[in-house]
Amino acid sequence: MKNIHSNFEPSMRAQTLKKKAAIKKTFGDSLNWDRLDDFKSSKIWKNVTNKGLRDYESWPKAIEKMTSALVSLQRAFRDQISQLNI
Repeated sequence: MKNIHSNFEPSMRAQTLKKKAAIKKTFGDSLNWDRLDDFKSSKIWKNVTNKGLRDYESWPKAIEKMTSALVSLQRAFRDQISQLNI
């Protein structure tokens, strides 16, 4: 059976990269874009810094930061993904 992802992924990656500036603008901060050629995929991520996992008192603030980043990431990609020509 043929891997269907190998047929669509290069096109989706190219289309997404063309929208990189719009995605960053909607997200409101920088994003890390890693191309993972060995896995026929890409990783787009945001590093959220905090005091560390052992500082239990800082967890509420860390959760707030991660949740906010996740909501912003979803908002930045929602319209862009729906416009992919796949």
